[in-house]
Amino acid sequence: AAAARIVALNRGGTTAEYHRADVTREEDVRRLVAAAGNLHGVVHAAGVTRDALAVRKTPQEMAEVLAPKVTGTRLLDEATADRDLDFFVLFSSVVGETGNPGQADYATANAFLDAFAAWREERRTRGDRPGRTVSVGWPLWADGGMTVDESTRALFARRWRMAPLPTATGLDALGRGLASGEPSFLVVETLTAPPAAATTTEVAGRDVRAVLRRMASEFLLVDEGEVALDDDLMDSGFDSISLSELINQVNEEYGLDLLPTVLFECASLEAFARYLEEHHGASRPAAVPAPVVQPAEDATKASDATDAGAVAVIGMAGTLPGAADLAGFWQRVEAGEDLVGPAPADRLELHAHPDTAGVRGGFLDDVAAFDTELFRTSPAEAALMDPQQRLFLQTVWRAVEDSGHRPDELAGSDTGLFVGVSTTDYADLLRLHGTPVQAHTASGIAHSILANRVSHVLDLRGPSEAVDTACSSSLVALHRAVRALAAGDCSLAVAGGVSLLLSPGLFTAFRQSGMLSPDGVCRTFDRDADGYVRGEGVGAVVLKPLAAAEADGDHIYAVVRGTAVNHGGRAASLTAPNPDAQAQVLLRAYREAGVDPRDVSAVEAHGTGTRLGDPVEAEGLKKAFATLYEEAGLPPAANPHIALGSVKTNIGHLEAAAGVAGLLKTLLALRHGVLPPSIHYGEPNPYLRLDGTPFFVNDRPRRWTGDRIAGVSSFGFGGTNAHVVLGSYTRPETGPAGTTGEPQLLILSARSARALREYAASLATDLERTPEPDLARVAYTLQVGRIPYRHRAALVAASVPEAVR
Repeated sequence: AAAARIVALNRGGTTAEYHRADVTREEDVRRLVAAAGNLHGVVHAAGVTRDALAVRKTPQEMAEVLAPKVTGTRLLDEATADRDLDFFVLFSSVVGETGNPGQADYATANAFLDAFAAWREERRTRGDRPGRTVSVGWPLWADGGMTVDESTRALFARRWRMAPLPTATGLDALGRGLASGEPSFLVVETLTAPPAAATTTEVAGRDVRAVLRRMASEFLLVDEGEVALDDDLMDSGFDSISLSELINQVNEEYGLDLLPTVLFECASLEAFARYLEEHHGASRPAAVPAPVVQPAEDATKASDATDAGAVAVIGMAGTLPGAADLAGFWQRVEAGEDLVGPAPADRLELHAHPDTAGVRGGFLDDVAAFDTELFRTSPAEAALMDPQQRLFLQTVWRAVEDSGHRPDELAGSDTGLFVGVSTTDYADLLRLHGTPVQAHTASGIAHSILANRVSHVLDLRGPSEAVDTACSSSLVALHRAVRALAAGDCSLAVAGGVSLLLSPGLFTAFRQSGMLSPDGVCRTFDRDADGYVRGEGVGAVVLKPLAAAEADGDHIYAVVRGTAVNHGGRAASLTAPNPDAQAQVLLRAYREAGVDPRDVSAVEAHGTGTRLGDPVEAEGLKKAFATLYEEAGLPPAANPHIALGSVKTNIGHLEAAAGVAGLLKTLLALRHGVLPPSIHYGEPNPYLRLDGTPFFVNDRPRRWTGDRIAGVSSFGFGGTNAHVVLGSYTRPETGPAGTTGEPQLLILSARSARALREYAASLATDLERTPEPDLARVAYTLQVGRIPYRHRAALVAASVPEAVR
């Protein structure tokens, strides 16, 4: 057959010769090049496959796959470096870009070709290599090449609408590619219409396990007898991509319209089989099942508990990406700004490491500043303190001041301190730089001391706890604070979280796990969602029982109506979300809050911007509110009334501080009467189905006034879920105070003249940005709620504009 093809080629006036050679042997390659005589171009198309799971491949099999692409390409390049080539073409595969189960080595080999083409083309532009270089990522060919059976062709058509490439189309693409100037490109032949959909078929209980076993064996590249139905799907070798493909096959087989999120509820093939039998079997129509209704608590008891256990947020402070304080943060979030960017210049370790040299994230401008004199800390001890300790200590101080209290007046009180913290980057840096262990090293990096140091400095005698539940840490800390207030463990509490990005380690780990967005953009609920962006920040809130806050005349930003925490149990994997558990934690929080589900108008979602994580969260929300509506005796929501958003689209995922970041955004939205937009949202994630539910994605600023209820979610990647229900607060009318328009004495003090000027400028800015500030209350707080310092100033003003001037 080969001889006949050569004869046919030679009839056209060209000369074709056939030589047997091994492109992985240098002597064979040089012999071939010499035999070619006056050589003008190279097309390297050699390749072999040895498909199997990577853990089952032998080193010899992987070497056989890599050698023709890697060694062969290098030898051909070296042997033709002095020839006057017009082109040097490498035949790669789309697998080099997309990957493929069972072809880890083949994907690597083709990815090498693409990278080599870029390297050689760069050398050509410098005059070090002859001939245009291009690597072509081919798909399946209709004629010749690496062929597949008809069932695989059908699978490609069903999953990706991909057809084998005709020869004429391939030749045209090659010519266009050589003329394009790009070192590599992919070629795909797509079907103009999707394959015909299968008709709905009832799931037969006896056969469904056999069908699932067959499908799983194809994905896992094992015999059907080796597929264990009771094994966890993730432990068996599935990932988020192959789980989506499994659902696609089941939908095709039975004519269903399931979402991949169902496999996060069913951790094994056996559990999935039972789900299919229960909800789509012969005894039931193929319909989405109604949520399981659990008995609601007695409405009167729930209401009484809510009134008795309500907690007021009376102070808050934070430093978040793009803003040194909450006033600046709100201004930028309300405007819908993306505050993600490159690492600051002083993060030398991030810039020096290849995995993080060009990383984008939500970074703070300054994490090193610390007032050692104010906090009575020696410079030597401060240098060994994790910056997370320093930042949180300063933030608590500002939050207490924001509550109208002097920090030193809390000394000896039973105030509780609860903080979410998780990472240990500063310890990594100390080791990296060979910093010797000293007396203050242990206390400087211990998470327990992060909480205890604040209690020590301020002389707080209540509980002092550090919480690490990964991404939900700071919202779990708030839950603990609320519970401690209810139990009488403390009469005032500070809760918050902190997280900094100082070393490359976790960037590398999370990137290798496929968690991070390759282009550094968090697209929550969007069809192009491809991972989250890491961020850093610190925040704290001051909490007090509502009755006590009202009695003491405290300013109240909002009321914590309910909180709940749970764990996802044995989900599809250790880090896979469980929508049932997420629904349950919401139900507990809203039942505790005792609110009408129709009154909920916003939920600050966990919303990390992952293709399956966002729909899983939406499924949990839908289940929870379907149950809440049913328990209240209400028909399903006719119109969407709950805005979904995520501050991660603005600042990235703050991990241990993510919950408090979402909390602060929601508190600020309640204060200013505006729901800021969730950005980077164009088209909805195809697995996000919100039609016929109370939810919509809030992609633009909206006025938000009146009595409002909002929820905040935070889910740890180890399975710990937290949800908080917030309510707006209107101060009761106490009658005319007789102070409107009356002159007020505003007193300021600081520890230096420069600090005093900065303080005055900051106060003026805050007065301008604060909605309807009460000048009399401001004057009172400045007189009794601030520590007096040596450098002082005073002024009398009858209005806010006069005070600002």
